[in-house]
Order: sequence, then C-alpha cells, then structure tokens
Amino acid sequence: MLSKSLSPKKRKFISLINKEDIINYQVNDLINELEISKPTYYRWLKDKELAKIVAQENALKIGDLLPEFIEKLTKKALQGDLRAIKIFLDIYDNRKYGRNITDGLTPDEIITIIRMARNGKNDRDNKN
Repeated sequence: MLSKSLSPKKRKFISLINKEDIINYQVNDLINELEISKPTYYRWLKDKELAKIVAQENALKIGDLLPEFIEKLTKKALQGDLRAIKIFLDIYDNRKYGRNITDGLTPDEIITIIRMARNGKNDRDNKN
C-alpha cells in the first residue's frame, strides 16, 4: 500500500512504474501523464524515499525477472554500457554484504531493471 504522505502525483508515478507496459513508455509520455515538469521527473528518479517504495512495490516482479535482468545487464556491461556497469556493481555489492538487491538504487535504476528484465523475458518468449 502506498504511503498516504506521498502526493497524489507521486502515487500516480509509482502506479505507472508498476504497470506491465512501462517498458513502452517514453519520458515525455510519463511527464504528460503525470502533468509534471521534466526537472521534477528527473528529481523523482533520484529520490531515495521513492526508491524504497518502488522497490517494495516491485519486489516480487524484480525477483521473478532477476535471471533475465542479470543476463541482459551483464551483456550490456560487457559491451561497455557505463550505466549497466554501475547498476551491476551496486547489485553485486548489495548481494556481497547481504543486503536487498535494490538497496541504494534509485527509482530510475529500478525502472531500468524492470524494463531490461521484461525485454529479456519478451525476447525469450518470442524465440519459443
């Protein structure tokens, strides 16, 4: 359940992230849907409180999609994708020290995890 202390727009932001078709949304789509500015959107993507809520809301999805995500993340990291390398190292550190896989990640990184994992799952489903 989403915190009542969050603004309605932040609750809507989290709800949009939870939608199955988030992988099809572009930044401008989200900004228009939420009726917020681009700077606000990018500030929210770095908000640690929102990150915790997004991680809690998506814990089961992330767990289910983790194998596909790790595979895709590893490929991107090996290709030199700096963002993928950073997320990979953050996850590695969290697992190494027994923390939740999403601890310390931003909402943006969690969205990236969900998108990459779903894309990997869709790629596999299409091959079968």
